[in-house]
Amino acid sequence: MSSRILILRKSTLSLIKQSRGIKWFAKPQNYMAQKIPKQDENGECKLPKLEVPDLSSTLNKYLSSLRPILDESDYKRTQLIAKDFLDVNNSTNGHSLQKVLKIKAKCNDNWAGHVYADEYYYKINLPLPIYSNPAKLIKKQNFIDEDSYLKYVTLFINAVLDFKFKIDSNTLETDKSTGCDKTQDLCMDQYKKIFKSYRRPCPGKDKFIVYENDFSKEHIIIISNNQLYKIDLIVNSQLIDELDLFYQLKCIRQESKKEQELKVGLLTSLPRNEWAEIRKNLTKDPENSHSFACIEKSAFIICLDNRIESENFQSEDIKNGNQILNGCGSSFNSANRWFDKTLQFVISEDGVCGLVREHSPSEGPITVNLINHVYDYLENAKSFDFSESYPFSKPEKLKWKQSEYLDSKIKYATEKFDNLIDDFDLNVFCYENFGRSFPKKLKLSPDSFLQVALQYAFFKVNGVLPVHASIGSLRRFEKGRVDYIRGANSYLMNFCKAMIDTNSSGEKKLFFLKQAVDMQTTNMLDAIHGHGYDCHLTALKSIAEQNNKKLPALFTDEVFDYNNRIQLLASQVTTQFEGTFSCFGPNVLGGTTSTYNYKPNEILFTVGGLKSSSFNSVSCLTDAFTQSLDEIFALIKN
Repeated sequence: MSSRILILRKSTLSLIKQSRGIKWFAKPQNYMAQKIPKQDENGECKLPKLEVPDLSSTLNKYLSSLRPILDESDYKRTQLIAKDFLDVNNSTNGHSLQKVLKIKAKCNDNWAGHVYADEYYYKINLPLPIYSNPAKLIKKQNFIDEDSYLKYVTLFINAVLDFKFKIDSNTLETDKSTGCDKTQDLCMDQYKKIFKSYRRPCPGKDKFIVYENDFSKEHIIIISNNQLYKIDLIVNSQLIDELDLFYQLKCIRQESKKEQELKVGLLTSLPRNEWAEIRKNLTKDPENSHSFACIEKSAFIICLDNRIESENFQSEDIKNGNQILNGCGSSFNSANRWFDKTLQFVISEDGVCGLVREHSPSEGPITVNLINHVYDYLENAKSFDFSESYPFSKPEKLKWKQSEYLDSKIKYATEKFDNLIDDFDLNVFCYENFGRSFPKKLKLSPDSFLQVALQYAFFKVNGVLPVHASIGSLRRFEKGRVDYIRGANSYLMNFCKAMIDTNSSGEKKLFFLKQAVDMQTTNMLDAIHGHGYDCHLTALKSIAEQNNKKLPALFTDEVFDYNNRIQLLASQVTTQFEGTFSCFGPNVLGGTTSTYNYKPNEILFTVGGLKSSSFNSVSCLTDAFTQSLDEIFALIKN
């Protein structure tokens, strides 16, 4: 705290001199000293296990991120609670929990993985669509007729299966870090969880299942006009050929148009506990149980969407983003989904294509590599001819036992999901004043630079810093997943206050900007090297709950809950082609999310939130993002 006061009292001239001498975005020495693990005799890189961070260090980081977002009384109270948590004489101190966690860490591949999945996904009762499942728009197609449409779908399925084969045969090239240490191998475990996997709703906590590969029973699910069909990929011990697949798709498309079926897929949009109870009742019928088993054990799902004719969207990008993310409502394609399934590829008859996925088993780079493989495969794939008469296999239509109970639950789910979709607000826009090259010329991390700018935008709208986070990958560790990169810090608050202070000089603002960006970079490096605080504190809380111990005050304090309700979650997602982007909704009620795709001279943004949120308006934040970037651009340029 004293250093912060000292900085504020420096003269402008002194600030300028200091800023010229600082080496911004310098990697801490201890991270540079980490060695890349050697390969074993099988050629596989043995990654280090994630270590348990030091308890006092974690609490210091926790308090540092809280200082600028709490008032004085709340912060002092939390300080005392944290001090008690470290006191060995306190009956509910953290040291006993830390010892248990260290024992768990020795006995498990990764102590943080299960805790993260349980606490951030499987115990959350919110609906999967909008709140959890992200969407990725991929390159739009131009189909001249239904045959060209279904030809593309056929080749697309083959491309995805080719990627699955590489995973199954362990021939997928090992991913490397895209950060400063580009020779660092990354854990490939997440790839093994994206196919033949399923998030089953269960009371209290969902269950994630990965089914074993059985070549003889390999199949996929096709959803067309809200009806589900099973296509067996193996016939007579052979993978079916393209013509067989094409004609099965053609059959499905024709048959699904003949009659309206129950919109059972809408049930997967319900809050998890409600859906768990409904599913439990439905599986009592053998026909329903068989349909559920086919869906769960499938490799992936293809959603054949119908064209959306609507003028309710401000732009084509916003319409397309909503279509992939939520289907745009029960009158359009929302029932043409099954949100529990890990991978759902959406291919619409008008050429809109994308992926909506269940988020719990993997992060964005995994599916980015999958989509890039699909692009490469399709570019080199040869088209195929077809004849009017071809003996193709018969797809199996999945049946549901109709009942008053099922009808009433679908009606209920339809109303709830339509209301949620109506409440969801998505914006997609391009900022054109600068792109990635601008902060790089200043030797600033482009990602950290933008995270600071987005938090300043929130500050402009709300007068306070947000509870903010971005995602830091832990894949440099065995079975590594992610931890949060926290953004709030005193340097950022200094910058935000200086920017709105008409008496602050440009040099002073620039100095604080560089400090804020540097601190954001430090927090990022801490998180990706296993020294973030979110997974650590969550794991300690989980141990206390599992052992039926009295929860320490640190975890019952309202500040702990407040800090876990992320108000602004921002992620960088890189895509290759025009009109392609990723988007998702708020992960908590009242939250806002943003994705950004840096290009050399522009930035593509998405912003998602709820219209009913009184705290964060998507339109206000969108305007504030643009204004903040303009202000920072002018500040640096001048």
